[in-house]
Amino acid sequence: MFCIPFTMSLCCHFRVQEFRTKMEGLEKRRHDHASKEHELKETFRKFDKFIKQNESKRNRAIKRASVEREARIQKEKELGRLCDKVSSLEDQQVRLQRKLSKLSVYKDFLSDVTNASSMDTVGSLTSTN
Repeated sequence: MFCIPFTMSLCCHFRVQEFRTKMEGLEKRRHDHASKEHELKETFRKFDKFIKQNESKRNRAIKRASVEREARIQKEKELGRLCDKVSSLEDQQVRLQRKLSKLSVYKDFLSDVTNASSMDTVGSLTSTN
């Protein structure tokens, strides 16, 4: 039988203990690394969700700005059309005022004739039969 001296056995025991300690350290580092990797994945997932939400908000803002721009353009067109209509109506008013002042001569004439005649009303003309 082969006998290992006590110091050799103690040396092997320390080496085994040192190996176990290193393995425990490596296992702890592996566990820490896995934990940090999980945290990073979770952070990435949250950040990705944040980015997607911001992109969605950005797209909605762009769409809303486009709709508002179109509405503004339509309002400007409507304003231009209404300004043209006001201008046209003002021109028509001026023409009608001129026509009225030209025709007021006939009104004045008829008023003078009515006052000068002995007949008081149009009804007296029709009742002379």
